[in-house]
Amino acid sequence: MPWPPWSKQKAAQAPSPTRQTQPKWTCQPAAFGSLQNAPRCIASHPGSNKNEGMSVVWQYSAGTRQQLSTQLFAQIGRYRHDIFIQQLNWGLNAVDGMELDEFDGPDAVYVCAHDEGGQVSGVARLLPTTAPYLMEKAFPQLWGGQQLPRDPKIWELSRFAATSSHPGEAIGHQASALHASELLHRVMRVASMLGAQMLITVSPVGMERLLRLNAFHAMRNGAPARVGGELLVSLSIHGNPRGPI
Repeated sequence: MPWPPWSKQKAAQAPSPTRQTQPKWTCQPAAFGSLQNAPRCIASHPGSNKNEGMSVVWQYSAGTRQQLSTQLFAQIGRYRHDIFIQQLNWGLNAVDGMELDEFDGPDAVYVCAHDEGGQVSGVARLLPTTAPYLMEKAFPQLWGGQQLPRDPKIWELSRFAATSSHPGEAIGHQASALHASELLHRVMRVASMLGAQMLITVSPVGMERLLRLNAFHAMRNGAPARVGGELLVSLSIHGNPRGPI
């Protein structure tokens, strides 16, 4: 499957304050089992939201629970707990301070942004629609009355978040960080490596804006509905401006 060059790649970002410096990217390949050519990319970011001039280094890792280190997977779970349960007040399950559900099994593939110490600042989960997945079990009503897909070329994106706050600090929304755009592109590329030609997702309606800003075509599969106080919509995502999905 076509794969764009990774060397010295500039990160695509949502509009940011003019005083901020764009990250400079240097990327190195790493093996993740079945994700043999998945990138593990390092960004040198000389500016940040909180402290102008502070050096921030992001790394991007991808793999299944079995392929990721125990420590990194635990950080993913704790980050999800902080964002989705503590900050956004979603009624989700917690296990030992981690947000995990029935779909965090061997079929799930994770993409995360973290610093050199393993502190996670962004997460996403990819699930094949050939196995049980979130929309199918929890939100079938959002699919507009059509038959939900079961296709090896269609994967589900869930639990997407990218924030710059430290644990416990208030956030604006689940994709408020400058690196949210870059994480989204990493997710799309990993999905492409897994054979996905389309992604589906159930997300707050604000996610549509992030997709548009990054030139992805997102089509609503049904009308938005309020679930647990949150206005959610099911989307089909096509088109990757940096290569096919």
